[in-house]
Amino acid sequence: NEKQVKEFIGRFVQGSKAVWKDPKAYQDRIASISGLDKFVETPITLSMILEILPKLTDNGSLNRSQLFQKYTTGYLDSQNAKLKGEGYLGQRYRDYCEHVALLMLIGGSNNLALDKDLPQVAPDISKGVPISEVDGGVSFTHKSLSEYFAACAIRNILSSVLRLPDQLLERLPEFMRCDLSTLQFLREMTSPMEIQEWEGVMARSYGSSPSKTPALLASIAATAICGLNRGLSDRKWPGAQLQKAGLQGALLSGADLRGANLAGALLDGACLDGAQLAGG
Repeated sequence: NEKQVKEFIGRFVQGSKAVWKDPKAYQDRIASISGLDKFVETPITLSMILEILPKLTDNGSLNRSQLFQKYTTGYLDSQNAKLKGEGYLGQRYRDYCEHVALLMLIGGSNNLALDKDLPQVAPDISKGVPISEVDGGVSFTHKSLSEYFAACAIRNILSSVLRLPDQLLERLPEFMRCDLSTLQFLREMTSPMEIQEWEGVMARSYGSSPSKTPALLASIAATAICGLNRGLSDRKWPGAQLQKAGLQGALLSGADLRGANLAGALLDGACLDGAQLAGG
């Protein structure tokens, strides 16, 4: 409630992270940014807001995904400043966080044992928020950070910014549709143009390519589009590689999927009325 928020801000301004020492400055700034007030209800998001507020230069709007993006970018920049002479390692750390978040998404756990296949990061970066090593494992300081980084990973995988092993990619569609919080982050950060690009990934024909990666990306793209509540009706995707795609509840009526590979696809509740499914 409002009283608890004011008390939280009062404690924050007494700490070392506060740029402004007047609680009202934070309260007024929160009120001036559209949509920001709805994120003050949890300690994790309120803490993020208070840390990034002095760095915001306009009074536009801010959704939850943008809040997490600004917070994590600010943290990585701050950590990088401590690595004098080591160059900028922020992207390596972000890749590491995204990889860990996907493993947590697939494993259904908020704590992950250290894995020798994870990207290596500088010791100074691997400590503290938003990810840390505790008791021989890796944990995010809050589950919402794991959900945010998992959404970033899915987006970057489909944009070929983040490259991960096939054995991880092939398990991803099964779990993507089950994590509504991750999908909400993905929905907020994805543009219509990106969705068009993902549709192109789905529609592409891979022929006899020896690599499994393109087909796996097609499956992930289909799952992501369905998870964003995008109907796939009347689309023309003959020969699309959609094996193991998470298509639960998908609107596929009238779609041209002749010759599409749907082996192992999750189709519970999907609408296939009038869809063409015969071999191409």
